[in-house]
Amino acid sequence: SGDEAFTLEGNVGPLDLTEVAALRGEYKPTMSGQVQASFDAGGTLGAPKLGLRGSLEKFRLGKVALGRANLGWDYLAAKSVLTLAMVSSNGGQLRVKSEVGLDLSLSALKKGLDWAGAPVQASLASRGFDLAFLSGVHATVRSVGGELTADGNVDGKLGSPRFEGQLAWSRGRLGLAGVSEFRDIELKVAADNSSVSIDKLEARSGAG
Repeated sequence: SGDEAFTLEGNVGPLDLTEVAALRGEYKPTMSGQVQASFDAGGTLGAPKLGLRGSLEKFRLGKVALGRANLGWDYLAAKSVLTLAMVSSNGGQLRVKSEVGLDLSLSALKKGLDWAGAPVQASLASRGFDLAFLSGVHATVRSVGGELTADGNVDGKLGSPRFEGQLAWSRGRLGLAGVSEFRDIELKVAADNSSVSIDKLEARSGAG
């Protein structure tokens, strides 16, 4: 009926990523750090209350220190709130928060979720976040560096969101396979649903 009360809790970790990689047969793991997570649920199937917490500490990708991250998700009264906070190795910060009005109760699941019509609000803010974590993200991307400062907002419906934002990449560095490294990159971009504007783009390469 959906009126039966329930309680559920669970915890994972802390787990050492190098030990996890060893169990998988990876003797030269590319990632290291500690991860842990917890989950709790309660209420009734007709009106559930859900929560998820996760953290990543001392994270490294190869020789690059990436810092730490905390993730949170809460659901109550047909609304989900997601938060992400990251701190890079240089102390830079990146924060994301989103709210989605989507009923996840048992009766709503039986009817089928109208995810495209769910209202959404989200924001992103970055201050001096080190982009070194993108180094090696693809075979053609040898290295990435510099700091990201950005602000962005999203609202409307999940199926047709409106967004606007701006970002600045300062003291940037980009090394691509088979190409000389670009350095001293200064980039400023503004965008919304209808346009993208590059307000500044400067870079050096080679001996120049």
